Amino acid sequence: MGFKGFVTGSIGNGDSVVSAGTAGAIDVVAGSDAVATANGASGGVIRDHLGNMVAAYASNLRDNTVTQVEGMALLWGLKMANSIGIKHLKIEGDSRIIIDYIKGNASAGWRVEPILRDIRYFLVKMKDFTICHIFREGNRATDSMAAEGRLQNGLRCWRDSNLLPITIKEILEKEKAFSKERTTPSAQ
Repeated sequence: MGFKGFVTGSIGNGDSVVSAGTAGAIDVVAGSDAVATANGASGGVIRDHLGNMVAAYASNLRDNTVTQVEGMALLWGLKMANSIGIKHLKIEGDSRIIIDYIKGNASAGWRVEPILRDIRYFLVKMKDFTICHIFREGNRATDSMAAEGRLQNGLRCWRDSNLLPITIKEILEKEKAFSKERTTPSAQ
């Protein structure tokens, strides 16, 4: 389960800044074991408009429900987006229940409501955002980050793609090439 989103606007990452009006991507996903309260994990990737990784994270979220883990995945992605200056956000997620909660189409239980309150806090900081449902197949790199989260003791962040596990780095490169292939006009 998880979230994959796209951003436009200024993205500050250390010394370099992608200029306003360019498009980037923020991928956030949550993965969890089949038992709702056992060893959930989350992970995420923030990409620039060319598909290059700007930041990534993974975390083990023991003893949380699936919905809590999915909410935390989105929350950490929003916190990271906020910290690097993203102001325009399009979120695409495969967790319909979290999307419905955010859109006000469903009522959240007491365990999820504090997470949703924090999500709304960071969404209000955006100049604009949209959120919609997609299928899980669009989240391969972020799903791999969630799997990496199971190996972590707490939250771990990366700012250099060369430091990511090689399998995740390879998936990111394949997705970048596929994304470029889909957006490049074909010659007639």
